[in-house]
Amino acid sequence: MAQNHPLSSEDKKHGRFWLGFLLAIPILAIILGSSYIAIAVRNADSLVVDDYYKEGLAIEKELKRDRHAQALGLTAKVYLDNAQKRVRITLSPDQDNMPRALTLSFISPTLPEEDATLPVQLNIDNEYEGFLPHEITGKRYIHLETPKAVDKQKHREGWRLIGGSYIDTTSITIALQPATMKIANE
Repeated sequence: MAQNHPLSSEDKKHGRFWLGFLLAIPILAIILGSSYIAIAVRNADSLVVDDYYKEGLAIEKELKRDRHAQALGLTAKVYLDNAQKRVRITLSPDQDNMPRALTLSFISPTLPEEDATLPVQLNIDNEYEGFLPHEITGKRYIHLETPKAVDKQKHREGWRLIGGSYIDTTSITIALQPATMKIANE
């Protein structure tokens, strides 16, 4: 017959340790899994597009605007002054029928809440001027374009110039060109 030996207090401590260790792994997995699910539900991914077909059509319209800018031979220089929250744009070559207003966008590659879009007006020096809503810093894609609503209203083909820069100083000059030229030059 087998004899039952009473467990010593040392054996009991050893047994409780391993029981706690083995139970801690699945409990920790449940806690971490629940927290990851909560984070994923709360923070929707804004970089994912739901309707790819409509996005494709919009991209084709933008490419037409890029081709039109290239046909006109347009380029621009954007002078950004974060200290005064001003922006000045020189468009070349000078157009006889320059639009009175353009739209300038500073687009963050990952944080849409940091994007800034502002109207810029033609001044008497044939330059465009505008005021920044806030200081622009970090990596930015820059778009300068004719306002789409005005283009539709006047039944004319608009254009768009693009560029990009890492902005880490109070003032910077950024060159813009049509996207089709940018792709050809790369």
